[in-house]
Amino acid sequence: MYLTVEQAEAELSRGASESSRPRTRALLTLLGLGSAGLVAWRLSTTAEALSERTRGKGEEEGIMQAFASWQDWGSPVANTKPFKSLREALDMEHQAWEMTRQETCSWEAGIQVPPEPVAWGRQGADKEARCSKLLHMEGVEHHTEIACWESLKLLACSTGQGKISWDKARSLLEEKTQVSFKGATSPLDDASLCDVEHPGKAQSWSSFEEQEEQKSRSWLAKNVQAFVLTIPGATAPALLPASQLLAKLGIQATRIQGYDLRRAEDLQAAKLAGHVPKNFNATNRNSAIQFNLVASHFHVQDAATHPEHTKPITLVLEEGVQPSSDFHLRLWSLITEEAPCDWDFISLSSHCPLGRCVAPHLVRLGPEAKTTELLRCDDTVNRGFRGILYRTGILPGFQSRWKEIAFDEQRLGCIGMDMALSVMSDEVAAYAVPAVQDPGFIS
Repeated sequence: MYLTVEQAEAELSRGASESSRPRTRALLTLLGLGSAGLVAWRLSTTAEALSERTRGKGEEEGIMQAFASWQDWGSPVANTKPFKSLREALDMEHQAWEMTRQETCSWEAGIQVPPEPVAWGRQGADKEARCSKLLHMEGVEHHTEIACWESLKLLACSTGQGKISWDKARSLLEEKTQVSFKGATSPLDDASLCDVEHPGKAQSWSSFEEQEEQKSRSWLAKNVQAFVLTIPGATAPALLPASQLLAKLGIQATRIQGYDLRRAEDLQAAKLAGHVPKNFNATNRNSAIQFNLVASHFHVQDAATHPEHTKPITLVLEEGVQPSSDFHLRLWSLITEEAPCDWDFISLSSHCPLGRCVAPHLVRLGPEAKTTELLRCDDTVNRGFRGILYRTGILPGFQSRWKEIAFDEQRLGCIGMDMALSVMSDEVAAYAVPAVQDPGFIS
């Protein structure tokens, strides 16, 4: 959220190009140098400081135009108003910050330091031998010396075990191997805060429930644009379409039809739109549904950043997802009371989240401690993409990196939006609601 002096000057020299827009949001907190050398907002000194730095260099006009063409974290703007001075440009951006940023996060959540990569080390010869035997009994091949870590992930992340916490998975591992892992590193720091069931239960909002209903619906209408994504071959049956359920809660969703890349016309349309690489050829039929999911999610991301959609938060639900009966209240509370102001993505239900609990409903996701992206892709942690929140303006800047990871047919383990996001979890501010919370935001 803050920049050093050197970083700020580097950002100013780059301006707000398309590729740097995710980071140039920090320009909204320009400048006034504190004793620690951090950048803070002091509008009264900003214009003078910037003018002094750029005088004679011809940069002020470029900076003004960068501000003038940039709104709400980089979202496209159809009719941009030119500014007459740098002060006017900065003043307008400060107003935009006050109007949108404070409603799309909780200042009380503080600044969250990214968690360190997580993994168990070798647990000792006897324990590893027992864990290796367990993996063999479960029909799982492994080629590492940390069989106990692989066994823990198998128990925590396997759909056959249901939604269980890391602590419960460790208890199961101790039961199956007849040894203790009490001193082993926790995959999730401060797990007792959020990796438990009870935060997911229906809440008693207050005696002022009618007022909270009005506040939540007003906040949603102002800040959130919703999309429901239908994906051929991947949509689970539901009692009611997700768009109808959202409408009952006052959330009007746009329906987006996803791709079936096995169809020539869909594949051509996806290539023309840039939702799959030009040389893409889905030769692996077993991965067809995953490829459809990935391309379709890039499709809805582009729809969210279209000029007609200007709200700072984008909600995407896959068809078949059932939002909770108090979903609108939960979402409002999550963002305005718990979400740190650096968030880029929030999964509304994530299995086996690695990282650190930062609030009763939120984990700051981190990567597994593996040296290569390929090995990270093979993991089953940080899984869950059927309900997702984006900061709308950051999407264009991250898409190319996301596609690079998700559409590599040589690394089939990386195919999938959640797999690729897990790989990038040390590059972006990704958060998640633990799936163990029942019933949670979505089911």
